[in-house]
Amino acid sequence: MPIQLENKHTVGTDGQLFNGRFTPCGNYLVAGGFDGQLHRWKLSDGEPAELPPISGHQGWAQAFAFHPSETRVYSTDSWVNIACMYYTLEKPQAQWTHHLGHDGWIRGIQLTTAGDTFVTCGRDQAVRRFKSKNGKLLNEYLGHQADVYCLAIHPTSQTLVSADAVGTIIVWDTKKQVPHRKFDASELFMKHRLQDVGGVKTMTFSPDGKTLLAAGTRPSGGGNVQGIPLILGFDWASGEKLFSRELGGKAEVYVQDMRFHPEGYLIAVTSGNPGTGQLLFIDLDQAEPTYKNNTLANCHAVSVHPNGRTLAVTATSKGSNGNGRRLDKDGNYLGNSSPIYLFQPADPTSTDPAP
Repeated sequence: MPIQLENKHTVGTDGQLFNGRFTPCGNYLVAGGFDGQLHRWKLSDGEPAELPPISGHQGWAQAFAFHPSETRVYSTDSWVNIACMYYTLEKPQAQWTHHLGHDGWIRGIQLTTAGDTFVTCGRDQAVRRFKSKNGKLLNEYLGHQADVYCLAIHPTSQTLVSADAVGTIIVWDTKKQVPHRKFDASELFMKHRLQDVGGVKTMTFSPDGKTLLAAGTRPSGGGNVQGIPLILGFDWASGEKLFSRELGGKAEVYVQDMRFHPEGYLIAVTSGNPGTGQLLFIDLDQAEPTYKNNTLANCHAVSVHPNGRTLAVTATSKGSNGNGRRLDKDGNYLGNSSPIYLFQPADPTSTDPAP
C-alpha cells in the first residue's frame, strides 16, 4: 500500500465503539459498542450504509470474531455472555447464547482457522475453548495470575497463546490443558502505588509464524498514565526476545492494536493522553515507521480489508475526558463518540495532502 493515505469515509454512532472490523467477505464493517450492541455498515462503491445494530448483550460488547467461512459473528461482553449471530440478516437474532462464558469481563476471543472452535479469555484469569456450532464448553486452561487480556493462535500449528495484565505470555499444551512454556513480557507492566499499569494489550504472529509480537507500553507513571508505546518480538522456536521497538514518546502510551498487511509490513495504532493517537506503518527491518499519522485521537483498533487497500481505524472523539466535561449551553452532557476512519491510498493526481 502507498504510504500516502486519505480518509475516504468516516462512520460511527453517538456513543463509543471499541473495534471496527471488516468481515472476511469484505462486504461489512462491524464494531462493538459500549451500548451492548454490534453496529454494522454495508460496504459498497458509495457511502457505507448503516444497518440496524445487532442486540443481545447487557454489557460492553468489546470482543468479537468472525467465522472464517460462514456469516456468523461470535461476540462477548463485559459481563459473562457469549453470543453467536448471523451478521448479514436484516434483524439478526442469537443462534445461541452462553450466559456463563467467564466469571466477569470477557476481554478476548479467537476462532481457529477451521472455525470449528473458538477460544476466550477474561478477568477471571481463565482461558476457555468452546464449540462454535453450539457454544458448548470443551476445555479450560488455568495458569495466569492476572486478568487475561488477549489471545493469539499460531498460523500453521494452531498453538494457543494467551497474555495477561502483568506481561506473562503462556504457550498452552492444549491436550494436557497446562502451560507448555512462557515468554516474559513483564517490561510491559509496572506496579504503582496509585494503580497497576500496563500488560500485553495485543499480540500477533509474523506471517511466516517465526516471530510472536506482543505490544503495550513501557510504563513510567501510574496516576495520569504515562508510557512509551512498545512492541516486543520473540523468536517462536526458542522464546528468545529478538527486539524492542518503541513508537513515540511518553504521551503516546499504549499500542492498542496491530495487524500485518498482506504486503508484509506491520500496521499499529496507539492511544495515549486525551486526544493523542497514532496510525503507523512499520517495516521491522527499519528503525523508523515508513508512515505516521498523528492527527487522529486515541486510536484503539485497526482492521485491514481483504482487498488490502482499505483500512478501518477506530478512534475516540477529540476532547474526550471521561466524566469530567461540562454540560453544553443547553444543559446536555455530551458523551464521547468513536469515529471509524476508512482510509485508502491517496489519488496520485490529487494535490490534497495526506491526513
